[in-house]
Amino acid sequence: MPSFIDVSFHRWPWSVDVDHESVFADGDSVNFKFYGSPVISVMGDAQVLLPVRQEKFIPLGPAFQKKTKVYEAPHGILSQQSIGQGEVMILSTGKQRSFILEALGAKGRKKDDGKTDTALACKVLGWSQIFDDMVEHTSKMWAEQGIIPWKIILEFFKEQRDELQKPRRSLIVGIAEALSTSLPGTVSGMRRILLRERNLQKINRISETDVRSLQWYIRQPGASMAEKGGNRQELMAVVRRESFDVLENRVLKDFLCRCGSESLRYINGEVDFNPQFRKSKRALDVTRFREICMGALKHRDFEGVPRAGGGVIPNYVLQNDLRYRNIWTWYRRLLRKEEDEDRLWDWQARTWADIARLLVNLAIVWLNEESLSGETTQENAICIRQRFESSLHVVREQVLGCRINSGSEPGPYIIERLLGGRKTPVAILEVVHPDEAYEHDVVQNIGRTGGHLYLVIRPLDNSFTKSHVLILWAVNSAGSHYEIPWEDISSSADDALRFHRNALMADRIRNLPVLHGLVVASSLSARQAGVVQEDSNAPVVTIHPDSPQWHDGIEFLATLLLERLDRLI
Repeated sequence: MPSFIDVSFHRWPWSVDVDHESVFADGDSVNFKFYGSPVISVMGDAQVLLPVRQEKFIPLGPAFQKKTKVYEAPHGILSQQSIGQGEVMILSTGKQRSFILEALGAKGRKKDDGKTDTALACKVLGWSQIFDDMVEHTSKMWAEQGIIPWKIILEFFKEQRDELQKPRRSLIVGIAEALSTSLPGTVSGMRRILLRERNLQKINRISETDVRSLQWYIRQPGASMAEKGGNRQELMAVVRRESFDVLENRVLKDFLCRCGSESLRYINGEVDFNPQFRKSKRALDVTRFREICMGALKHRDFEGVPRAGGGVIPNYVLQNDLRYRNIWTWYRRLLRKEEDEDRLWDWQARTWADIARLLVNLAIVWLNEESLSGETTQENAICIRQRFESSLHVVREQVLGCRINSGSEPGPYIIERLLGGRKTPVAILEVVHPDEAYEHDVVQNIGRTGGHLYLVIRPLDNSFTKSHVLILWAVNSAGSHYEIPWEDISSSADDALRFHRNALMADRIRNLPVLHGLVVASSLSARQAGVVQEDSNAPVVTIHPDSPQWHDGIEFLATLLLERLDRLI
């Protein structure tokens, strides 16, 4: 078992140690104030799991001294509104131990009524949708592979600014737009089958018999049909009865019920809080679609048809009938969304880290586009030029909250200065994902910092003897009830840079780079992107978690990065 476990705010001074001296006791608890995105560092060959789903935590960057690894803590267990009540499991050398994380101030998923999503939950659930929209925004050729050129993503976020005056786009909005017209016709024309049953029928209405009916007939007293029919003149015969209880209609009924619930949830969580949203097209579409679903469920043909259970295996009709195939496609997406919501809530810190990486990468792409436009004419000005083309890889389903594949970062870039009217190369800029850091000669030894992205600047001039690394920390501070002390965060991050450099020097790491920091924090109160402690070695940039505001954040980050590069080179 590991001899040291640490729960910290990205290895900054805000930390709580479980046990420095020996193996912690099974069931121990850890109390700490939650300011957003804490991490767990575990020493030795151990695995960290979320017991409720047996999900293995994914290390944040390469291991460092004594095989210590850093892991991001799930928000769901920190907020104590997830099954498992804060339990984390450590597996090592065939033994397992558990401890409880008690994060003071972590926001919950539901309001006090236990039904309505909090503002934070609505934002978090919208993060996954924005990645789906990015894929749908691009051409079919790119979308099928989940590969999107960075330029197209930048254009996509420019268009997102128009979404500020609209309720958030959600999967139920897409379903309403696609099915409102065709769904009533599908319900009224539901597939039916004829069932063959044996029942007593009037003699004059009998049209079909079988062997068992004849056997029954023979056993009846009497010499003729009239005598065997008795007083009621009925005989056993084969009767055909219409039935709507087939798999495709069970799926249809379950789909209507889920759409009705999801529509109401969307209206309560995304529309009702803002009077301006109530008359928007999306709100009206979803409201009308809910009425269609509730009305369709009252159709008499649904009587006796149960809802589909779990693990539905599609039959021929669901896969090939045009009407039902469309329902099946949206039904699967709705099921997957509902299944992913718990994971997305639990691992929202990793999702925000994905978003922060995306925004910083797009800021660099934006700088490259500005450089290509040729607008820079000021002497000694900095500009960057992309050396190789690259594209973003978006996965269809989240992996513990992440939707972006590592290794698809833009670059490398050549940093140039305008000297005497000519652009002169002065450095190389590389963007390194923490999952790829173990292969990079400059950042493979700084995994202890818990960085979510590394910007490596290698000077080309011999007068520069050191490389520089700008470490990005993504902090989901929107998940905290506390009033965030931004200046303290910046100072803490600055202190952490000095601490880590001293620790690396103690480890006798050769050719250490000069470390710099940048904190990108989510903030529900940030009306626009802003910076705290701009002159610090680790400033904090606050960005609202709503995607329509991210383009302004991209431009703000681009300006800040350009200033930082100008100081370093």
